[in-house]
Amino acid sequence: WKIIFKQQVNPLNFIKIINQRIRINEKNIQWIIWATQELNDYIDIYACHTYVWTDTCTDDYYSYWEEFTESARKYIEPTGKLFWCDEYNVARSGGTLEDKTAVKKDPLHATQVALAQISLMLNNVNCSMLWYPVEIKFPNTLITEGEFFEGIHKTGLDRSVIDSLIPYNGYYTYTLLGSVIQEGDTVRIYGHVFDYYK
Repeated sequence: WKIIFKQQVNPLNFIKIINQRIRINEKNIQWIIWATQELNDYIDIYACHTYVWTDTCTDDYYSYWEEFTESARKYIEPTGKLFWCDEYNVARSGGTLEDKTAVKKDPLHATQVALAQISLMLNNVNCSMLWYPVEIKFPNTLITEGEFFEGIHKTGLDRSVIDSLIPYNGYYTYTLLGSVIQEGDTVRIYGHVFDYYK
């Protein structure tokens, strides 16, 4: 949960709560059900996240993203509140850092990032945030474990300038979508027409 207070005498009257950090699976759907039934008066924005964990980018994951949004929207839409996907990506879980980076080097990773973003937009997610657009060097650390190498969080679509000035292919697709699809645009995919953000 993210709780943001304004400086007031009674913070409960001036609170903004975002239900966050929920990965969609059966257990977390139970949390969304509970939150919409018990806390809806106190929550302004419902947010959850998910990933496609894969060793290859050759499969079509569009339906995964569609199922993700449908399972959450089923409970969130009746509340009339916003629905954010606060974190998403196509990534490799487990393995070495080189294994995890190999997925981003696959040219088809760009297609998977595009499918994810388009599916989220077309399935009424009000805001979506890619985890991470840019690889980040954390200050005062040289940690090398998990997703980190010498203090650089290696999950971004754009490499750290310490490593390279050339982004991964997915970066170009992600930024292109943000440039060409604007509020009010009509998007066509798989023979269907969707009006984005009416």
